[in-house]
Amino acid sequence: MDRGVISMVSNVRSLGLGGISGYDVTVECYLSSGLPAFDIVGLADTAVKEDADGLRGFIRYLVPNAQKNRMEPILVEMAAGGETITDDPHEGEEFGYVLAGAVEVRIGKRVVRARKDESFCFKPDGSHKLVNPGRTVCRFIWVSTPPNF
Repeated sequence: MDRGVISMVSNVRSLGLGGISGYDVTVECYLSSGLPAFDIVGLADTAVKEDADGLRGFIRYLVPNAQKNRMEPILVEMAAGGETITDDPHEGEEFGYVLAGAVEVRIGKRVVRARKDESFCFKPDGSHKLVNPGRTVCRFIWVSTPPNF
């Protein structure tokens, strides 16, 4: 007889605040027997680094102590004209999903724009940075593997 596997998916809806604006938050959890580990995301001890070097916004580390993992997800918010510092080439890959506004990914002389509900993925084989080219705030989730922040 095969051994059964018990699993379930649970969704929780809530609200979040960004300044004085509210937004919907949906948390989905998949539970199954045999998971080796878990991370709890979004607790009060989540680190926030504000107005980092021309960013004109903040970086929120979504998983506490993620630098010890194989990937590091962060939430970035940049005002119009904000930009990350130029990062040197390194191993791995970087992925982002734009939640609001638009982001330009600049790798060497290449420039790619991603708008709300679009994603970007690249190998950081050249000096690179992200820029908000718009007139409004941009917000995106950025995942780097291996951790680079």
